[in-house]
Amino acid sequence: MVVQARCLYLAPGLGRQTANVVSGLAVTVPRYASVQSQKYGDSSLMCLMVYIAASEPLPLIEWREEARTFHVTELTHANDEQVRGQFSKPHVYYVGSHTICGCGFNYGQYPEAEDDPEEIALRQRSMRDLSEYLQHQLSRTGTIELFACWDGDQGAPPEHGRDLTPALLLGDDFVFLEKERSIIRDDAA
Repeated sequence: MVVQARCLYLAPGLGRQTANVVSGLAVTVPRYASVQSQKYGDSSLMCLMVYIAASEPLPLIEWREEARTFHVTELTHANDEQVRGQFSKPHVYYVGSHTICGCGFNYGQYPEAEDDPEEIALRQRSMRDLSEYLQHQLSRTGTIELFACWDGDQGAPPEHGRDLTPALLLGDDFVFLEKERSIIRDDAA
């Protein structure tokens, strides 16, 4: 099956641009296995990667290609092991959106390229699913740490940090920042 995702790519001399990326992925692949090695013309493809860590194990949610849904997986990507150093909590997971990567969590960041109502609805659903998942887990684990970065920056020092709640993730203007290490707290706290 072919999955279509909107990700970022670096165009030589043009900086970051959005692109519709078509990738033939096997159902068993939990997300882009090697996003950086894929090419879009002469441009390197980049995807937002989002990771969470908790003091207790968190339930996994399998990627379902036919449904294009939010998912939580063990760390399996070559760059994933580097991200463990971003966290003080031992149980670290990759979280992905309907685009397989984390790009689908950010909507409204590139309004000139986000004019497809179906894509906007999928992005909103992905963020709502992430918010609900975090809210449910916070009730039993306390705070959850989050790190968001472009693929390849998993070991880079954080440049941004903030306190977040699941409700804040649902704001119309919310986006994950590059190299963001944040703490997620219960909405009721």
